[in-house]
Amino acid sequence: EYPIDNVEDFTLGQVINADDFEEGQFVDVTGKSIGKGFAGTIKRHNYTRGPMTHGSKNHRAPGSIGQGTSPGRVFPGKKMAGQLGAKK
Repeated sequence: EYPIDNVEDFTLGQVINADDFEEGQFVDVTGKSIGKGFAGTIKRHNYTRGPMTHGSKNHRAPGSIGQGTSPGRVFPGKKMAGQLGAKK
């Protein structure tokens, strides 16, 4: 954001090109990534899948999410399935 003299010179959704700025002027740009919905750990965090043969039943499961009785909780920040994309 930067101060402007007259707000009426701009409209909502107007395209602003590089020609509108001076050389050496700093510009902050933000955007939003494409939303991909609810994704599993393989797609969201690039986990590897389990073996597909030899009686394995762990094909796309995330595996263990923590220790046992001690500490008895899942640590914050654990990479799990969830919303992928649609982030600012």
